[in-house]
Amino acid sequence: DLWLVQAFEGSCAGKCGSWAEDCWCNDQCEERGNCCDDYKEQCQQQCEKCGKYTCDEWIAWDPAKNSCASLKKDWLCQCKGCHCGADFDANLQLFSPKDYPDAQCLDGSMAGVYIRKGSYKQTLIFLEGGGWCYDPSCQPQASATLQDCQKRSYGRLGSSSTWAQTMPERYLRGMLSANAEENPIFHNWTLVYVPYCDGASFTGDQIVRYEGKDLHFKGSKILEALLDTLRWTETKQLVVSGGSAGALAVLMHIDEIAEKVQRPREARDREGFRAGRGAGPAWHGTWEGELLGWPKWGDGTYGGRIWEDATFRK
Repeated sequence: DLWLVQAFEGSCAGKCGSWAEDCWCNDQCEERGNCCDDYKEQCQQQCEKCGKYTCDEWIAWDPAKNSCASLKKDWLCQCKGCHCGADFDANLQLFSPKDYPDAQCLDGSMAGVYIRKGSYKQTLIFLEGGGWCYDPSCQPQASATLQDCQKRSYGRLGSSSTWAQTMPERYLRGMLSANAEENPIFHNWTLVYVPYCDGASFTGDQIVRYEGKDLHFKGSKILEALLDTLRWTETKQLVVSGGSAGALAVLMHIDEIAEKVQRPREARDREGFRAGRGAGPAWHGTWEGELLGWPKWGDGTYGGRIWEDATFRK
């Protein structure tokens, strides 16, 4: 098979577990025949030990503290042959229909989240975008909006039926990447990627019948399920971000999220925390909100109509 022996010019140096320009450096590339020429040399050697354990073992033990960069700097470890946390995929977890029966996509399938485990003390929530379903005409009609939403319910932006079980690292770029070089701040945080399937920026709590099919506008219930299932008792830092319709959802729901993660003072006292310290069981000191990035308008000006990115930190 000529395809299986095709040569690729890209290098796996520093790219093990991910994409390298025009070829792959992960565990599946040999089977698929698209490995970089130096894949075996760069990625298939045993991860070098840093003292008693390998660099990857140190990182897995405490990803908030350890990285290949910090191990090289602090302990002079070379970390040769190590993945350095750059090949972590995010795994799908659908909400339980028993516990959250209304957390549904437009077609009635259960919504869910992709989770990539990292530091249990630091969590990054990303709300996926994808626009709204609506009638874009100059004279919008309710029926045309429902028709557009019904059309959406057959695809991944309206149904979880075709969602993959894992979201590969190659789709998680920028602030979502697990690569320390690409994403020095959040690479080792626990990532909660929330797929978008309600068509209205995680709002709504209605079921509408249209042409013999129920459309489940249950975005608010998806958000409720998300906030109810996260481990707030252990998270000390939380960043909520999103793109497009997901960025709009951040601006719409950030107060609700802040209220959800804060616990009554009496509850904190019962759990052994001093009154007046922290805004939740795992926070210490005063919890103050801070905008990390003001939304960038779709056309690059303040007059645009679509938010491309917004991040809010508590």
